[in-house]
Amino acid sequence: MAITPAFYVAGLVWGFTYNITAFGLMAKETNSFSPLATYLAAILTLSAVMAYGILWGKNWAIRLGMVYGIIVLVTSFYSIYSPSGAFLDLSPLFLIPFVWVLWIKRIAWAQYTPSPVLCSKASSELDH
Repeated sequence: MAITPAFYVAGLVWGFTYNITAFGLMAKETNSFSPLATYLAAILTLSAVMAYGILWGKNWAIRLGMVYGIIVLVTSFYSIYSPSGAFLDLSPLFLIPFVWVLWIKRIAWAQYTPSPVLCSKASSELDH
């Protein structure tokens, strides 16, 4: 997912076509100027930003994760019920618990501050 923006920009620059499928939507033999390809690339880019934010413990990552989960849920349900949907998407089975857990953990995540002892120990280990 993290490489999606690179392929999207390369498609803009060199104009090649590619297939992109995500969350039940499929864009076949499309280029980067296609609205569907732009939408899917934006969602996958949002996913990568959210994942790195959670990995590094950023406060905004939980809120972004909830926004991402809701956008992808709407997209998945649209692909299931639209006649242009590529296939039956099972993403909602995982996205609903994902959004629920983020909703539950959001307060604890906002109040968490890393221990200075652990941070100093980790940084000293990285220096050697």
